[in-house]
Amino acid sequence: MTIVRHNSRKRLLFLFGSFFFASIIPCFTQQEPEQLTQDEFEEQLTEAYHQSNNQLVKSLIVDHRLMVKPFVNRLIRESILLELDGNIIEAQQKKSLAEKTAGTFKNIHSEKSLVIAVDNLKNWSKPEKEQKFKADSLSSLGTSLRTNREKSEEAIKYYREAIEIYKKIGDEYGQAIVLGGLAYIYYFIDYQTTLSYYQNALEVREKIDDKQLMGASLNGIGLVYSRFIGDYEQAIEYFDKAADIRTEIGDWSSLGSTLSYKASAYEKMGQFELAVKYFEQSFEINKKAGNQFRMAEAMLNSGTNLHQTGKYPEALEDLEKAEEIFRNINDTIGIGDVLTQMGFVYSMLGDYNTAIEKCTEALQLMKEGKDLWGMAGVYNNMGVILQSAGKPERASEYYENSLEKYEELDDKQGVLGILNNLGTVSFDLGDFEKAEEYHYRGLQLSRELKSKIGEVHCLLNMANDQNRLGKLDEALSNYESGLQIARSLNSPETVWKTMVGMAENYKLRGEYDKAIEYNEKGLGIIEEMRGTMQSEEFKTSYMARERFVFEDVINMLAELHEKDGKKGYDLIAFQYAERSKSRAFFDLLAESIANVHEGADQDLLQKQEQILTGLTLAKQQLEQESLKDQINRQTISELKEKIKGSEEE
Repeated sequence: MTIVRHNSRKRLLFLFGSFFFASIIPCFTQQEPEQLTQDEFEEQLTEAYHQSNNQLVKSLIVDHRLMVKPFVNRLIRESILLELDGNIIEAQQKKSLAEKTAGTFKNIHSEKSLVIAVDNLKNWSKPEKEQKFKADSLSSLGTSLRTNREKSEEAIKYYREAIEIYKKIGDEYGQAIVLGGLAYIYYFIDYQTTLSYYQNALEVREKIDDKQLMGASLNGIGLVYSRFIGDYEQAIEYFDKAADIRTEIGDWSSLGSTLSYKASAYEKMGQFELAVKYFEQSFEINKKAGNQFRMAEAMLNSGTNLHQTGKYPEALEDLEKAEEIFRNINDTIGIGDVLTQMGFVYSMLGDYNTAIEKCTEALQLMKEGKDLWGMAGVYNNMGVILQSAGKPERASEYYENSLEKYEELDDKQGVLGILNNLGTVSFDLGDFEKAEEYHYRGLQLSRELKSKIGEVHCLLNMANDQNRLGKLDEALSNYESGLQIARSLNSPETVWKTMVGMAENYKLRGEYDKAIEYNEKGLGIIEEMRGTMQSEEFKTSYMARERFVFEDVINMLAELHEKDGKKGYDLIAFQYAERSKSRAFFDLLAESIANVHEGADQDLLQKQEQILTGLTLAKQQLEQESLKDQINRQTISELKEKIKGSEEE
């Protein structure tokens, strides 16, 4: 089954680098300079010039790099206006201040963009300055309208008029701004056009040496490769370049976004551990920048990726952090996102009541906010939970509601998840041909979207369908393809489920040794995952959810024993049964003891430890005095060798 994380605001995440990041992450333990507002910075810098306090001028420009360009741009604009109004002396004063600031900025930061801007001002004639003022006004109008989808054509018109003027007067800085604005608008219209504009903008921005604008262009190109082209490795290369520049200039807010986009690219590649790494780095950078929304979003995405790797307690920890921040900033959509993800994690742990509570609360928030993406996501996740709880008919209703909304929103990623889930619920209802049809459609779409996690889910589920349809060769081929992808994704949950499916396939073929072997491999992975969980409650509920693997192999061995009672299949079945029962018993005992540790006196704790030790010794003694000893001392591999030997005889 597929969990869906919705994208209610079309957040450019990820969402979604290099393996070596230490070189571009600054040390945050040093004393940070006091950060001023833009107005405070300009007031203090102007006063420092008046007092001829060169040391303070340098200090302000060093500590507030990103505030220098808006200051110089304002001085240039005011100088032009004053000159056009006939105030030549004041215009010259503004130009002189801009020239000093640009020169100091270049000397300190080795960036010549502001010097180029001031040189233009010095070289333009009065008619050219009139044209500059007109073009700047048109550019500002375009920028004010570019986020309004209904007025995108109007914004494009203003931008194109502006860029023609900029070209005539040789204002490359103005061109660089407009090209970036056009790229932004076409991002939501035509990705090929937006890529062309971003590339043109980058070329001009490199020429004028504006590093802040260069970082924006590189980031934009990376987004196009990640979101539209599906070339995630290329996207990561651009995100790395953007991150390098944004680290160099101290643009923390933008760096936090770039790291999220980079993490999202890794997520789409199915490299969940790397995705978690960069979402966590994004959290720290956004914390430095003071952006609580981005902090919460990074924790939400980190938790979602942790659940993909089977680290459920760690996933809940990050999701709880995200929920706390979203509640602090009163972001109801964010809260709904977190709750539905938490619901899915709880369902993976077998706690369906808590899972349904979380998703029900999330759905209410999405309805109140009229958030269609959110509603679609919660409908899907509620279906997953109900299906896991053994209620396929109700699950199917939620899936259909979700599919309707995703198709209305033209969200192919969402549709992919629902197709997969409709296939699994058809399987549960016994309609294996319909299940295979859904999973085949999902597989085709996953490959179109280059979604590795979607592909492996569809391969696994389609193989399960084909097992039931008797298409054993096709099923085995799909299991093997899925297993290869699951291992590359480092997704133990998917790996063990594929192993168990392969075991069923070999059982149907009559290759019982291989069936036992793959069931054992699957159980080994489950127990490894269970061993990483700190909470005894989580351990117990998870094993209760996955106990069917024990039941399947025991039932298979019982069937084999009925066919031939001389080969020792009953001994192996008994051994599996003992493992399952003893695991559950000792989990419950450990949980019981853990529940009373807090606040208990030392005598009581000592008595409990004695009980546990006594039970362990008693178990060992029983094993030495009964048939259990004979069975439990033999490993499954030894028993299999014995069976194999009897077959050879």
